[in-house]
Amino acid sequence: MAVITTFDVVDCNRALAEAGFSGSVHLHDACGAQSLSWDESLDSGPEPVGPWLELFFASRGATVRALGGRRLVAGC
Repeated sequence: MAVITTFDVVDCNRALAEAGFSGSVHLHDACGAQSLSWDESLDSGPEPVGPWLELFFASRGATVRALGGRRLVAGC
């Protein structure tokens, strides 16, 4: 299981801006589990943000999946 670092999130937010999205992804880390949430403004981006985030983190060796709403869980 790959760990998502704060550097990954900074890089992700930069890549989101370059792809035309407006907003940020946030990392939540507690007791061996990580999840990600994103600003509502990302939902009105140029493409669906959930699959975009899954591909971004997969390119870094991390597996994330939809948790519902604007959340993804990592390491599943």
